[in-house]
Amino acid sequence: MSDIDIGALATLSDPLDPQAPPWWDVVLKNPDTPEVQLREFAITDWISVNVTYNFDGITAEIQVPTQDPAMRFMRILVSDILLSRNRVLQCRLRIVDVKDTFTAEDHIVTITAQDYGQLLARRVLFDDKNYEDDAAHPGGWDQFDIVRNLVNYTQNFQTLGITFHTTGDSGRKVVGDLQRGQSIRDAINAIARVENGFDWWVDEDLKMWMQRPRRARNLWVNTIMSQRMTWKWGVQVRELQCDSAASEYASVVMVLGATAATQIGNRKPIPPPDPAIVRASSLGIATPFGRWERTYSFSDVIRHDGLVAKAKHILKDLTSLRCTYSITTEPGAWGSQYAPTVGDIFDLVVESPNRTNVHDVVRVEELKIALTPDGEVVTLALRAEIEQPPVPLLLAAPLAAQPDGEITIDLDTVEHGATVATSHLSVTEQVARIMGGLEERTGVLERTGRIGADEVQVSADEPTNPGIELWYDTDA
Repeated sequence: MSDIDIGALATLSDPLDPQAPPWWDVVLKNPDTPEVQLREFAITDWISVNVTYNFDGITAEIQVPTQDPAMRFMRILVSDILLSRNRVLQCRLRIVDVKDTFTAEDHIVTITAQDYGQLLARRVLFDDKNYEDDAAHPGGWDQFDIVRNLVNYTQNFQTLGITFHTTGDSGRKVVGDLQRGQSIRDAINAIARVENGFDWWVDEDLKMWMQRPRRARNLWVNTIMSQRMTWKWGVQVRELQCDSAASEYASVVMVLGATAATQIGNRKPIPPPDPAIVRASSLGIATPFGRWERTYSFSDVIRHDGLVAKAKHILKDLTSLRCTYSITTEPGAWGSQYAPTVGDIFDLVVESPNRTNVHDVVRVEELKIALTPDGEVVTLALRAEIEQPPVPLLLAAPLAAQPDGEITIDLDTVEHGATVATSHLSVTEQVARIMGGLEERTGVLERTGRIGADEVQVSADEPTNPGIELWYDTDA
């Protein structure tokens, strides 16, 4: 397998070193079948590679000149593309489309490849499925068991090689029907994308993951600032665009289902379900912005309770006005220490002299990696979390030695994000949590010890006594 460097980033002494410039391998892989004698080919003459990760899966577009030797062995709908970064496999994708572009100067092939989770959109449910509360499944079927049942069902016709990383139960049982004619992917999402649902995906080793209530990974050890992944505008972030996302807000949702009666087996036809209308107030959610309405349609949902589950799932995501961000990282920032991908959670800090500063805990909703001979460009679509975890508060006040060694800071005089110069303090940190500037609480952080630094950093936990006490170490 050949090593592919990227133009200006060509000098690379150790491709296993995460601090080194990115080193990408693009490999065409054919299945291990008797009719295919040659299995793997490095694509060495690629022009560009664009990879998009989101909650629907991974899609790559690769432009290759036809003179690349690997093109002779490419088989649409059969060959896979393997993408590795610094010798670590990032994704395995199936070629699903090929486009040829002829110009006066050249002949370019554009390859489109998708991950194996998206391939399930090309597999169909040929039989009605009824998941009942019976002797074998008291209380109904576990959500994850339904997914495994659907994947095994389609792989009985011809295997895709998908196995299961998640082998346990979700802890939530459901009953219901899945109608024949829909794709396996849509059938899985009918179970997953509802209230109390889950996220699922197929990784580079063709293992299916199911994570409830959602796909998420906190990129920090705890709430202490020095142990959280924090990206800042002007440091790790080159460009940033922030959107209030007000267009997505809703306090009332109406969800429509099937519009005609549904026949399942020999049972009595199921009439079209009544629409589900769910209001934020019925879920105990405040509506400070007034009444804003949205409607959605799911023609494959045939029961009213299924529409209600969909509506609650949608509404809980829309009733909080959260900023969305589009960021482009500085070269080398992504992958040098952290390589956040879909579902990952970290701190985003923007300090602007002309507008309100930002310190949001955000979740990655989309990752795009563009590779050209000029280098690697990484952009991420982020969304602020509904419930912000405790955010470190840096305190501002003149600290002087006191006879009794006690310093108490009034929270009313503390600004979020300010700093304080300190020296050789033995500190019991009692901390404040500020939620959007509206709520102030204090709590005890279970950490004491000497701090010989330029800042004292504190964060929030459970409510206790008001005030923040810093105990001066007179022996320092």
